[in-house]
Amino acid sequence: MEDSDGSVGNIGMVCLGGPNRIDGASKTCINASKLGAEVRYILEGEGHEWSFDQGGIEWSKELGPAHWLVNCSSTPLMSENAMGAWSASMTFAELEGTKTVMVIDSPEGDSEFGSSWGLVIERIRQIHLIFVHPNALRAISAAEGIPTSDLLEEIRSRSLVPIVCTYNSISGSVIEHALGRICATSNSGIEPLQWLAGLLCHLPKVGSGITGLEEAAMVAGRKKWAGLK
Repeated sequence: MEDSDGSVGNIGMVCLGGPNRIDGASKTCINASKLGAEVRYILEGEGHEWSFDQGGIEWSKELGPAHWLVNCSSTPLMSENAMGAWSASMTFAELEGTKTVMVIDSPEGDSEFGSSWGLVIERIRQIHLIFVHPNALRAISAAEGIPTSDLLEEIRSRSLVPIVCTYNSISGSVIEHALGRICATSNSGIEPLQWLAGLLCHLPKVGSGITGLEEAAMVAGRKKWAGLK
């Protein structure tokens, strides 16, 4: 299932992240590319410019045979065009059979986190996998009045999103799915979006049943990132 060099090949991802590559979607895909995934970025270039013609994006062509469309909660707040592209990407992914991943970005320094979470809820039926950054988990818990230990299960049961998960380097990963909860430990030092990248690279190889999820969670937690370029 893994290539001889430890990377995971033949996994395709399309990233709708900012051109400055500091958002959760971009960081996840950068990490995935280090593991051998083929990543296509919708917005190329550098800097903080979110002004682009979202109507000119050929989503069917861009998505192609990709396994995952990787989005994040901060994108729709960046500009009107970014909001339009964010919404359109999920609609076309649904039509093309590409599964949408939504990274709930860390709310640090983001006064509009509540608004971004509300926008995710509006489109939640189009999402296959939600990854909640541990800092975002605490913020949503405070806003919703739900203990962090129960929050992922509550999100999944309310929304019927197939996979809702989080990760931190101390306690490892937690994945909520239709058949219950999976918890897996990991190597110390793996960052949340590194773990997510590992999960996304391995999951298409093993399937999203309980056995596949357990294996993907463990493999993601065992990745050795030292030395990866």
